[in-house]
Amino acid sequence: MKNIMIVEEDELERQFIKDIIKENYQRENLNVVEVQNGIDALSKARVFQPELVVMDIEVAGVNGLELQKEMLQIKPTIYTIWTSIYSNFDLLSQGLTYNIRGYLLKPYSKTQMMQHLDKFMVRKKKYTLSERYNKQFSEGINKAIQFIKKNFKQKTTIDDIANHVYLNPQYFGRLFRKELGISVNDYINILKVEESCRLLHETDLPLYRIATEVGFADSSYFTRVFTKYLKMTPHEYRKQEVVK
Repeated sequence: MKNIMIVEEDELERQFIKDIIKENYQRENLNVVEVQNGIDALSKARVFQPELVVMDIEVAGVNGLELQKEMLQIKPTIYTIWTSIYSNFDLLSQGLTYNIRGYLLKPYSKTQMMQHLDKFMVRKKKYTLSERYNKQFSEGINKAIQFIKKNFKQKTTIDDIANHVYLNPQYFGRLFRKELGISVNDYINILKVEESCRLLHETDLPLYRIATEVGFADSSYFTRVFTKYLKMTPHEYRKQEVVK
């Protein structure tokens, strides 16, 4: 489920955004919460953990840029679309450093808002290869998954994971495959590919640096693994994202 937060003082504006989401993204399994000011936005974000925020820059009670900085402390991967009645491109240029992915000048149209929401939806699908494996599992496998998610960038072996959940490595490997349908190494690589997609999209880091950041020993092996799961090379993926 994708959590979306609307931070907007004007009730009609909030309803307009909610209607766009409800009418056009029903299949996306979305959960929407709305707040009227920055203080409420922060308190709700701590509980709600939104993936997308649609925020009025002049939201009551706090500056939009400062609010975004605090939001990132709560959820570093948050994707934010700013709205404003002013053309403040100096503020927008600062916001780009803090995950501001869209800017809409009021009054904006339904089509304009959908263009930004579409980009978010596509992005989330690309970055969540592992979502299909987010089901209910046995206690040992659940603990293993959490351990892997925290440590996949490091050199983590099946023995390390099995020891963490107090299981025999051979038994753990069979149990993991039985419950998830893929091997431990496949799951680790999927998480690495997800993270590399984010870095390819959001940074200008060269491929060898991205390979290192996500835990691959060299860029050649990184390219082979990336291509295996996404059917395109990292270079092709980045080029495709730039064109969009």
